[in-house]
Amino acid sequence: VDKIFRIHNFSEAKKVAMASLEFEGYANVWWEEVNKKREKEDLAPIDTWEEMQEVMHTRFVPTHHKRDLFNKLTQLKQSYKSVEEYYKEMHMTMMSANVDEREEQTMARFLNGLNIPVKRIVEFLPYKNMVELLHQATRAERQVREDLAS
Repeated sequence: VDKIFRIHNFSEAKKVAMASLEFEGYANVWWEEVNKKREKEDLAPIDTWEEMQEVMHTRFVPTHHKRDLFNKLTQLKQSYKSVEEYYKEMHMTMMSANVDEREEQTMARFLNGLNIPVKRIVEFLPYKNMVELLHQATRAERQVREDLAS
């Protein structure tokens, strides 16, 4: 939805209206109830996309959701995933949890979750940023696979 809103120059009220058109089933009933309740209590209607997101978040995202994401992130390991799959899962989890950390912290997090054989190689390779670290880890993973195959 945010992508569509970025493309078009909708007013805030239009964003709320457009988003609510997508509601189905319970979400639609819930939204109608929210609006009726606000009207009954003489509260201003929800007329900004940000306010609508806050109301939806309060209703549909459990309070423990963010904590669960942080726990997942803390325990995340490469395991049987490829380096690329592991990185994507880590990155998606960080974005979902709104993690805002320095790149060095993210690099340390990533490195510590790599499988030991890959990590041992990467620790001796040069990298300056997360993208370079990811490339080096992918190369190291390929090397580990080749060593196991021979």
